[in-house]
Amino acid sequence: MRDSRTKRHSKRLQFFVLLFFLLILIASSKMFNIDRLLLNNSTKTLELMSSMNIDMSKYSGIKIYDDAILIVSSNKIISLDYNGTVKWKKDIKAINPIVRFGMHNIYILDSINGQVVTLDLNGEEIWRYDFKKSIEDIIEKGDCLIVFTKAGEKKDQINIFDLKGDLVGNIILEQGIALDCDISNDKKKVLINVLDLSDEKIKSKVALYSINGYEIWEQDVENDIISKINFIDDKILSVTKSDIKLLNSKQKLLWDRGIDGEIIDLNIDIENKQIILLYTGNKKYLEVISINGRTKMKKEVDKNIKKIYIRDSNIYLVGDKKIYGISKDVFLDYNISEKIKSVGVLKDKLIVITNEGIKIMKLVNLKSN
Repeated sequence: MRDSRTKRHSKRLQFFVLLFFLLILIASSKMFNIDRLLLNNSTKTLELMSSMNIDMSKYSGIKIYDDAILIVSSNKIISLDYNGTVKWKKDIKAINPIVRFGMHNIYILDSINGQVVTLDLNGEEIWRYDFKKSIEDIIEKGDCLIVFTKAGEKKDQINIFDLKGDLVGNIILEQGIALDCDISNDKKKVLINVLDLSDEKIKSKVALYSINGYEIWEQDVENDIISKINFIDDKILSVTKSDIKLLNSKQKLLWDRGIDGEIIDLNIDIENKQIILLYTGNKKYLEVISINGRTKMKKEVDKNIKKIYIRDSNIYLVGDKKIYGISKDVFLDYNISEKIKSVGVLKDKLIVITNEGIKIMKLVNLKSN
């Protein structure tokens, strides 16, 4: 009899111990905003509106705009409307051209002859500039076009144009290779990601310059390579494969977040002043960090997720054949039969690009049973 009571008491005790630990796990999950992405209550799905049967493996680039899709081959730019009708075509006459898309312009770079040609979204030429020397690359940042060239044979030069084609500033680096740049909102400062190969040891640097070429400061990064730099208002974001730092314009460290793993993708939501990152370690996570360095949301995600897209307050995660949509909770969990190359997120639809073609899809409510 006593043994029976002892066993019942032991089982009851085990039950309460398990319940206690379960409550602790739930509380800690809520405290750190950690959820499992797979435990979701999806309310939306994607409905196919139309599709274009285009062999996208033949095209080297694509850009999604609100009223057009632009695709690029080695010698042509083609603009399509969302019915698949060709709006215009433009031949590219440069040898081995580089085409870059901006918010409102298209840039064709003839790297050998040193010429940049700028088109509007109707395919009409707006302006061109002849550098008369080779060009490394071009990027549009804010309302500026940044063109990377050489000053002489060894020094990197950064040329800054407004979108009308006027040269507004240039910077010559005394040492190192310029990998990336950003322009401050007031167009007075330039942030540069510099890779310095002058010593035996490779060094990565964040450098801040005035737009007229005066160096304000530079900061070395030890034992790591900077992968991304950005202005967020007047603050400076520096990202390596496993670390995120925020500095003020006077070089003071505001916060530093080490990542237990490797950053796969990172997006900056300027409007909501937050950083959205996808990283992998023993598991894969989506994390949203405020401008103050605090975690706002953290979710374990499918190991096949590779890319982050944002639109308004929504986050879209894309894997080979999977699309998730997340606001505060998961609202979309969608599988596709073909391997996804890229996704364009518009206000009322998603454009899904595969090698087999382009799918225009609408976000709709799931039908209740």
